[in-house]
Amino acid sequence: EYESIVPTAHPEDPDLFLTGWAELFVCRMSDLENNRLVKNHYFRSKGTPQYSIDGNMLAIRSNSFEFLFLDPGSFESVAKIQTVGNSRLTEFDFSSDGRHVAIACFDNLQIMNLERTRKELEELGLGW
Repeated sequence: EYESIVPTAHPEDPDLFLTGWAELFVCRMSDLENNRLVKNHYFRSKGTPQYSIDGNMLAIRSNSFEFLFLDPGSFESVAKIQTVGNSRLTEFDFSSDGRHVAIACFDNLQIMNLERTRKELEELGLGW
């Protein structure tokens, strides 16, 4: 039996939200005024997906040791982030200002500075 996940609303677009069952999630684009579904996009995540505070990024847990940043419009992967020391990931969330990601692991808490990470990836030609 699968447990339904509480819907996650896009912070800027009231017609866009995520919901899921077990590891299968669906992004639903809806026309709420006319009460109709516009588009579905299915993807897998081990845990609840999170929108960044500005809605420009979607983070999903891809396995026990890494998560992906996706473009929320195309669902294309923009970055794959692995936990430090290969620590087992439990949950993560964006900070209220959107500059950091808190990564809860079984044995520690990791804080990622997104601006610094983007800059380091850009220097390697891997920026997003």
